[in-house]
Amino acid sequence: MKLNELLPKILRATSEGKLRWFPGTMKNSFQADLAGIRLLSNYWMDEDTGEPGYTLASYRGETFLESVYGDKFSTHYSALESVYDAARHDALNLGQVVEELSEELDRIMKM
Repeated sequence: MKLNELLPKILRATSEGKLRWFPGTMKNSFQADLAGIRLLSNYWMDEDTGEPGYTLASYRGETFLESVYGDKFSTHYSALESVYDAARHDALNLGQVVEELSEELDRIMKM
């Protein structure tokens, strides 16, 4: 089995709150730990074309294991984008941020 085959499971576990993500050490990256493996999801721009892309990599300690990446022409692009977006939402607690914004908007609209 390859890492790209786990993308739907990773997305589901993240969406259900069973896989927790945290800001990564690189810009535009988020990481999760699962069974002693660190998953790293990141967003990047191709230097030549300016096209966006996503990568999901796995590490055991500092040892790189495997990665899957894709730009908008890749078959994995949509799944990688979904995993990255779900990881970003979880790591940055964006659901809570939106809720707080909504409450504040409700409050100021009553004034």
